[in-house]
Parts: sequence; C-alpha cells; structure tokens
Amino acid sequence: MYRFILILIVYHVQTVIAAEIIKFTATIFNKSTTTNDSIFLMVELANCSSPCSCLIQKNKTGISTPVKFSPSTNATTTGSVTLENLQSYTVYSLEMTCSQVTNIATLVVRTDVFRPSPPRNFEVQLNGHHLELKWKPPNIPHGPINDYRVTIDGIEIKPPLNNNALFYRMNKDYMLGTTNKISIIACNIDAQDRILCSNSKDSEISYFNTNNSTNPNISTT
Repeated sequence: MYRFILILIVYHVQTVIAAEIIKFTATIFNKSTTTNDSIFLMVELANCSSPCSCLIQKNKTGISTPVKFSPSTNATTTGSVTLENLQSYTVYSLEMTCSQVTNIATLVVRTDVFRPSPPRNFEVQLNGHHLELKWKPPNIPHGPINDYRVTIDGIEIKPPLNNNALFYRMNKDYMLGTTNKISIIACNIDAQDRILCSNSKDSEISYFNTNNSTNPNISTT
C-alpha cells in the first residue's frame, strides 16, 4: 500500500487594506468654504492606491466633477474640488464615489446668499400730512432677506426695517409742492458679513404733490 503525504506550503500573503473616506467636507478649520455660486470641497482618503480617483455629482444630475489629489507618500491622501456656476442660496445634495471605495459619501450644502432683486410694486401715497410707502418682497430674494432700507433725498432712514416690513410711514410732514426722491432696497448679509443690497435705482420714485389729495402725482425714475 502506498501512502501519499500532502505537503502544504503557505507563502506570506500581503492583505490589501481597502481604501476609506476619512473626510468629505465643505469646511476648513470649521469655516465654510461656500460662496453664493460655488462650493469648495475637501476630501481625505486613507490607503488608496495611486493614483486616487473620486468623482463628485450634485443633485443626481449624472454630471460629475473629478477630485484633484495631491501626491502623497503617507497613508492619507488629500484632494479638493470646486463646484462652480451654482445658484445662490440653494441646497445641493452631493455624492462622492471613489474607485477604491465601495460606499458612496454624501454631503448636503447650501450656497451663500447674494444680492436680491428690488422690492416689487413700490408705491408712495400721501395720507393726511405724511407720506406712506408700500412694497412687496423681491421676486428673486437670493436669501431670506435680512432687512429693508429706505432712503429719502439721499438720507437713509435709521435703523433699517425688519425683513417682514412692507410698509413705512414718514414721521415728518410732507411739504406740498416739493419733490422727494424716495427709494427702497432689500438687503442680505452673507457668511462674510458683507451687506448685499438691491439696486436703489430699480426701486426709486420722485414724489410731487401740490394738494392734499390721496391720489398724488407720482413719477418713477
């Protein structure tokens, strides 16, 4: 009877560690990197094979933007991408897929506010001895509207009116036969604390009245 001896030789097998996403964020040092029309993203991968490869897709449009990675000899590789030509004050759902990673990373980011369009239907009327201003919110607010600002003959009324105000009554009596140039603007404040307002020329009225009628002669310039 013959006996067979099976000899199993096991060579050292190197285990490949799967790549993983460490960070997928729109902030650097806790500071947002979004503007009114762009989002700057930072990506960090661990253990990705060279070269690392990731794509960012916004709102499931099917159009992807590649992440640019910096050369690295470390286990962690850093990359970045800027998504441009975006709409102001709009929520974007971002998905990142990487060739070395099985899961999909997601991130929801809102772009910053921008300059609103002018208030609509701006009117000036004389009620008794005082001028009354009425308007409606902008068609394109580009944000939640921080405040409204009234200027009369080059002098801005202080403080600004709150964002739900659609009416203002002047404190001073109107002097019959005089012309008042009055404008109303809508303003937003962005993440950098910049005040962004509509164009005052787009909502400006020259008011003139020679009698105490509530149907004044109004000319818009």
